Amino acid sequence: FIKIWQNRHELSVSTQARHYLARAVRNQAIDYLRKEARERLCRSELAPREPLSQPSPQQCIEAQELQDCLEAAIASLPPQGQHIFRLSREDGLKYREIAALLGVSIKTVETHMRRSLIHLRECFAQECAA
Repeated sequence: FIKIWQNRHELSVSTQARHYLARAVRNQAIDYLRKEARERLCRSELAPREPLSQPSPQQCIEAQELQDCLEAAIASLPPQGQHIFRLSREDGLKYREIAALLGVSIKTVETHMRRSLIHLRECFAQECAA
């Protein structure tokens, strides 16, 4: 509720307030649980453990082929979608930061990311089917 109050000037509620509040609280809880899971994973990764085995030459080749396939799929995106995808996934920027950087709305960033992810899924589905 505090977060909603703090962002009240940016919000536009098009549904009933109780539905909006329920969804907002649900999403906030999910975000919290995801953050906790990431932190738990980081703590477990920092714990001492056995040294990892070296990847086999076959694994290295497969990883490089996968990386090449991903780069080709990203390169086949439209320029704006490609730029937004790289800012999000490679530079780690949030949608809001990307929107401010490019001077577009957050919805535009979301649309480009959605289309880019659909395109990449289709590329990999075709690659796996082949």
